[in-house]
Amino acid sequence: MLRRLFSGLAAALCLAAGPAFAEDPPLVAGAVYDPAIPSLESVVGHPTGADITRVADIRRYFEALRAAAPDRVAMGEIARTVEGRPTYWVALGSARNIARLDQIKANARALADPRRTTPAQAQAIIADQPVIVWLAFSVHGNEISPADASIALARHLLAARDATTQAYLQNTVVV
Repeated sequence: MLRRLFSGLAAALCLAAGPAFAEDPPLVAGAVYDPAIPSLESVVGHPTGADITRVADIRRYFEALRAAAPDRVAMGEIARTVEGRPTYWVALGSARNIARLDQIKANARALADPRRTTPAQAQAIIADQPVIVWLAFSVHGNEISPADASIALARHLLAARDATTQAYLQNTVVV
């Protein structure tokens, strides 16, 4: 009898613990997220890191982020794999930086070529140019955790409302 009681109690505890682990926790402990920014679970059905996220679902999640925050997310095709499948780039930033993404790219090209840009022009560009942060997640096909890291980071940058995260987005474009 006692054995059945403990077995039932253990099963109940395991079942009760499931929902606690099924939620996408914030990337940074204590972060408060904007509920308008979807979690991976709300889009593809499993929390970040709980299962391998298929490539199509990664794309679907980033498209959901773009739909939720179109002024802070830019996305486009960058290339095709040898099997003809598209690969994508995603840029995250403040609304101001995403709105002027083409100018930011042009400024970066101008700064990269000192033959085209005088020192005075370079200083003028630098004064208003955000830092471009390039994060290459999953550069090898058999590495699955970097893709999940990209999902967690993107959600944090878009959903976290704290001053530090907002300052990052004002001063950078994360690609």
